[in-house]
Amino acid sequence: MFDINTTLKKFSDDVIKNIDIEEVNKIIIFLKKQNCDYCEELVEDYLDLFTFGIDEFKNKFNYLNEEYNNNFLELARYNMHLFEEFYKC
Repeated sequence: MFDINTTLKKFSDDVIKNIDIEEVNKIIIFLKKQNCDYCEELVEDYLDLFTFGIDEFKNKFNYLNEEYNNNFLELARYNMHLFEEFYKC
């Protein structure tokens, strides 16, 4: 079960301060449209991914998805560390 307080303790105040709930919702909707069924785990472990605006997030996602032969989310399901590449591209 998702516990927001435990999740928030994992991240710096700067990350939490830069969270825009509207952008988070847009990113989650985008991911769900891409058939991502592990959004909750992403929020728990990679909350800082949600500090990107939706346009920047989509650009990074599309780049990585292309790099992984349109299979990024499926591969990331088994290796969530792939999401760390968002910070490098």
